Parts: sequence; structure tokens; C-alpha cells
Amino acid sequence: MKIDIRYILALLTAIIASGFIMFAFISCSPQYHLDKFYDKGGKITCDTIYVTKTDTLKVKGADGKDSLIYITTSVPCNCPEATVETRWKTRFDNRRFKDSLKVISKMYHDSLKFAVKENKTNQKFATKQHKQAQKTKRTQFRQENKSFPWLWFFIAMSLISTFFIIKQFKK
Repeated sequence: MKIDIRYILALLTAIIASGFIMFAFISCSPQYHLDKFYDKGGKITCDTIYVTKTDTLKVKGADGKDSLIYITTSVPCNCPEATVETRWKTRFDNRRFKDSLKVISKMYHDSLKFAVKENKTNQKFATKQHKQAQKTKRTQFRQENKSFPWLWFFIAMSLISTFFIIKQFKK
């Protein structure tokens, strides 16, 4: 049996091409890596940096001498910059924030205590006023909807009439 080298090369090319195609479809997307970067505390900021650009012009003078003119301009350039906030930095910032809260709470402990107590009494007073207003509304509603008890009047009249009818038939 004779093996042709062209068949082997075609087979190897097909295997490599299918491997690349599988890698392209199976591999993770850039969005996945970007989300992981954000989850770990990364931030992308776009800073404007001004770059100084110098242009040189060669001008021929009337007397035959050449002169050079230098023009400097600053051009804005937007450069995205990735900053990563590490776990250590996050813990350090959180600890520093907690310490500053402790210091401020110790400074204003008495006034905070007084403010909390005053707020509590104000809330109780407001709740009592609200409940009283609701009770007044309910009683006003009941008095407005109170009408002559027609149902009881109808029942009493029907009983009286049945009593007279039964009395008439007994005679």
C-alpha cells in the first residue's frame, strides 16, 4: 500500500483548522474577563493627557538665507487607564473609614444621644397625632353614614301586621 504525502498534509491541515475553530467557539469571551476585572475592583478611567508637539518650518528669506520656525502646540490625547484596587487596599480603606466613624461618634456621643432621644419622642408624638386623626375620621364617617334604621322599622311593621292577620283568622 502506497501512502501519498498530499493526503497526510490535507488531514493534518483539517485537524489543525478544526482545532482552531473549536478553540474559537469554546473559549471564553472578552466580556467574561472584563466582568471578572470589575468584580475584583478594577476601574477603567479615561484621562485627557496633553502632548506637546513641535513643528519645524523651513522658510527661505529674501536675502537667500534659510530660517527655521519652531511651532509648539499641545494636543489633547484621551488615554484609557486601568486601575486595579486590590483586596489589601479595599480592606485598608474600609478599616480607615470605620476608624474615622468611631472617632466622630466619640466626639459627638452626647449630642447624638440627645438627637436620638428627641427623634424618638417626636416620632411617638407624631404617631399619637396620626392615630387620633384616624379615629376622628372614622367617627365622622360613621356619623355621616348613620341613617334611620329602615330595616328594623320594616321588620317590626311586618311582625305587627302578621300578628294582626293571625289574630283576624283566629276569630
